[in-house]
Amino acid sequence: MRHHAKWALFSVIIFGLVLVPSASGIAATGGQMPQAQQAVQRASSLLQQDQVEAALEEVDRAIEQDPSFAMAHYIRGMALGKLGQDKEAQAAFLEAALYNPGWTEAHFWVAMSSFRLGDYDMCWEQSILAHQAGMDLTAEIAELRTVSEPPDDLEARLNAPRVYVQEADISALESNRGAEQALAFSQPYLHELARQARRGIQASPHFGLVPRPDMAAYVLVIEVEDLGGVAFEEMQDWRREEEENALPLEESANQPIEMDAYVKLLAGEEQAYRRQMRVRDIRTASQISAELARQIGYLESWIDEQR
Repeated sequence: MRHHAKWALFSVIIFGLVLVPSASGIAATGGQMPQAQQAVQRASSLLQQDQVEAALEEVDRAIEQDPSFAMAHYIRGMALGKLGQDKEAQAAFLEAALYNPGWTEAHFWVAMSSFRLGDYDMCWEQSILAHQAGMDLTAEIAELRTVSEPPDDLEARLNAPRVYVQEADISALESNRGAEQALAFSQPYLHELARQARRGIQASPHFGLVPRPDMAAYVLVIEVEDLGGVAFEEMQDWRREEEENALPLEESANQPIEMDAYVKLLAGEEQAYRRQMRVRDIRTASQISAELARQIGYLESWIDEQR
């Protein structure tokens, strides 16, 4: 019980301090709507002033504007935790970790909320992910063992090679004449490609996902060689249709955007691994997910051969 109390006391103290990012830290996340960023900045300030209900109103407004804004879900979790709503806080932190896989603090707070709820399976999983992502939870994991049996693969996962997944490398396309506008249109899909790659690496028991390249044994790069199947005029029509009708990306047109690429692992300056990858339509999340699962299976076989 002494160890159990230490975890619980620590979470109460930290929620009481309300550790939230600064305005500059929120802005540095990038890629979100300006209105959503501003709402999260206001929520952060309100939370620091102990105006929790007002902070929740602001952060809910941000999530309504941009449901994938990980920082908004994270601050929402902090606010709910301060109110003692652990189940809701756990769900908010999980959303933050879903939209920003490998975010150390988000995984840690899922683990902490889960411990307070007695959800030890989730606590184990998220403690492992936070530890892999760079937070030293050796002592906390040792204490968690006193109240719950660890996963069978605990040691293997704690010691798995760390991988950083960078955004898609489009340098081979940027030199192509007329590619700039097409690349600008495709950027949201390429960003989602990198996010799904992070999720795939994180889900693999063979690897540990980290948030920075200097923490990694390997850097995973998806080097895009070609985006084909559409003309830029069609892309403009699709974007106009999306904006006018608020259609999901995959429903706004039938013409696919094919992608030819290479999956590479870099160990420092050396290329350790390279394999061709093709996605028939990068606008379709299920096709990206299926191809990445196949590619990560190849990576797992390769890393097993290196041992």
